This record gives sequence, C-alpha cells and structure tokens, in this order.
Amino acid sequence: MNYNMDVGFILSFSWSLRPRGGGQQAILDLKFLNEFIPYRRFKMQTLHSILESVWKDDLLSSIDLTEAYLHIPIWPHHHQFLHFCYQNSHFQYQALAFGLSSAPRVFTKLLAALVALLLSVAVRIQCYLDDILIL
Repeated sequence: MNYNMDVGFILSFSWSLRPRGGGQQAILDLKFLNEFIPYRRFKMQTLHSILESVWKDDLLSSIDLTEAYLHIPIWPHHHQFLHFCYQNSHFQYQALAFGLSSAPRVFTKLLAALVALLLSVAVRIQCYLDDILIL
C-alpha cells in the first residue's frame, strides 16, 4: 500500500480471495484506509431474529443481490482512496468496495429505507446485508 499525497491517491497492491459459488471473489485489502474510518455501531438482523419472524405455514422467497455493494456509488471526491493496481494497470472503485470497513453499515442503512417502505404496505420482509427474505 502506498500513499502519495503529491499524486493524491492511495494505491493498494494487496488482494485477498474468498470462496464464492464455485469460484473466488477478489477483495481489495483496505486495512490501511480502514484505520482512518471511524467505527459506527449499527444494528443488523441475526439468524435468531429472522427465525422469530417466520410463522407456521409461511411461504418464503429469498433474493440474493449479486455484487450488491457495486450498485452503491461513492462520492467522486473519495474515488482517490479506492485506487488499486492489478497486472500493471491502475484502477479505482467508483462504487462501494468489498473490504471497506463501513460498507456493511452503509448497505444495511440503505436497504433499511426499502424495508421500511415495504413494511408500511404490509409486506413481511427480513434482510441480512444482500440477502433478502420475503415472508
């Protein structure tokens, strides 16, 4: 990881891979950047709270949003902090990056607005990050 104030960006060379549906998903190592992002508590659903909302004889439908974070744009001024090098080429995220410590909170808060709207019209719904359960 290099931080170059003259150029105005953070450059990451580190990646980690996690298994995903028979393949692997690359996650940019943002440990250096995450040190500067204050932790803010937020509430996420738990398996226990989701199971409590399921009633006898419920029919369930689940939705898994593909690459969910990549649908959330980042303020253009912050693109410079999500700059990385891959195979001698330079790129920068313009969307919420996997590996960013604030990403789960941002996505959960964003989805909460949709959930509130659906609950107001009597749709029973539960969410855990990008996994949605409609009851």
